Amino acid sequence: MTVRCSASLRVRETRVGLLFKCSAEFVNNPRISKLGAIMTTITDPPELRGLDSMLVDLYFAEAWSLAISVREQCERVFGLAKSSGEAGGPYMAANPEVHKIIASCLSDAANLKKLFRTSSTRGEKETKRSFNLRCYRAKLLSDLLSGISFKELTNARLRNTIEHFDEYLDSAVLALSDKQSRKSPWAGYNLVVSSLAIHDPPVHPIRVYSADDRTYHNFRWSIDLDLLYKEAAAAEAVLQTHPRNSRVQSPGGAILSFAA
Repeated sequence: MTVRCSASLRVRETRVGLLFKCSAEFVNNPRISKLGAIMTTITDPPELRGLDSMLVDLYFAEAWSLAISVREQCERVFGLAKSSGEAGGPYMAANPEVHKIIASCLSDAANLKKLFRTSSTRGEKETKRSFNLRCYRAKLLSDLLSGISFKELTNARLRNTIEHFDEYLDSAVLALSDKQSRKSPWAGYNLVVSSLAIHDPPVHPIRVYSADDRTYHNFRWSIDLDLLYKEAAAAEAVLQTHPRNSRVQSPGGAILSFAA
C-alpha cells in the first residue's frame, strides 16, 4: 500500500508477522510480545535520497527510550504517593520530590509526542530537505503508533503550566489575591494528597497530586497520570517489537559504524 503524506513523501507498508492494533486497554496482554509489527520502507523523494538507515533507526530508539522513561517515572510517582487505602486513611503531605518526577515525566512525554506529531507547515528558515525529513520521521512513527488512542500523552495545556510556571503563577497570585474570586480559603503548593476531596471546598491547586485517582493538578488544568502511564506502556510495547528495535533488549547508547 502506498500512502501520500503532506511533504510529498511516499511510504510503503508491508506486514511482518501479524499486524496488530495496540491500545492502553490490553497493554499488559502477554500476547503482545509474540505479535509482529509494522515494517515501513520508503520510496525516497530526491530531497531525501542517501539517508543512512542506521541513523534513521535512532528515531525508533529514541521514541522507545522516551516511552520507557515516561512509564517508569509514572511508576515511581505511584510508588511514592500512596493511595488512602495504602496509607491507612486520608492524608496530605508536602512532597517536592514527587513533583520533580512528574515534571520530568511530562517533559519526556512532550518530547515523545514531538517525534510523531509535527506541524505540516514549513518553517521560515527551514530548508526543504529538513522539512521533508521532519515530516517523513513523524509519518514513520505516527503510522506505527496509529493503533493507540493518545489523550494524555498529547495533552499540551497542562505541560504549558509547568514550562511557563512563572507566568501561570503570576496569574494565580493576581486572581487569588482578590477575595471575591476565590472558590476556596486554601491553596495547595507542591502537595501530595490522598484526594482533593480531603478539603471542602478543594484547595486551589498549585502543583498538587491526588493519589487516589492518580491525577496531577496545576492551576485550572489536570492530567490523568494513570492514563498517561497506560499510553506510554502501549507505545513501548509497539516500539519494542518493531524490527528496527527488536535486535536489542532495551534502548541505550551506541557507536554507529559508517560504511566507507
